[in-house]
Amino acid sequence: GFISDCTAFSTAIGTMIADGGGDNPEAYNRTIFEAYSDAAYSAPVASGGRDPLASQFLVVLGDATPHSATGFGSCANAPPDDFGRDAAPGGGDDLTTAATLAGLSANKITLLMIRYTTGGVSVALPCYVDMATATGGTAVDDSGAGTIGPFIIANAKLVPYTADLVVSAG
Repeated sequence: GFISDCTAFSTAIGTMIADGGGDNPEAYNRTIFEAYSDAAYSAPVASGGRDPLASQFLVVLGDATPHSATGFGSCANAPPDDFGRDAAPGGGDDLTTAATLAGLSANKITLLMIRYTTGGVSVALPCYVDMATATGGTAVDDSGAGTIGPFIIANAKLVPYTADLVVSAG
């Protein structure tokens, strides 16, 4: 669920580590799609859903290019596309990198990516930079991330904030 306690959040992510990997490519598009379209996330705040007024970001840790038959920026073509909700190829609901990043942006969710080079598989950092930049986010190598928690907190502070002011009579 979502929490509003920054200290609890910082403590929880401060214990995270990355491990495993070694496969290629990754199902990032499905992850990105679910971040803005899963019903649990779009539930009302009172029911544990996300607050549309809060800064929102998705952190992806990976070591490979995303599944997408059509490349995106510096990301090479890596078919097949991630399957849509029907869990089968084709059918019109398969997910491409361009479409899912557009969905993330439309829902005002910023993408932060950390590239890992362990396991013998690696994607060039510019691919992650292009993906993150498409949403106003950033990407770094794991060595540039330092401890994951502080990287996330530091970059979450960079998410642009907006305020709409309305002048009323009186």
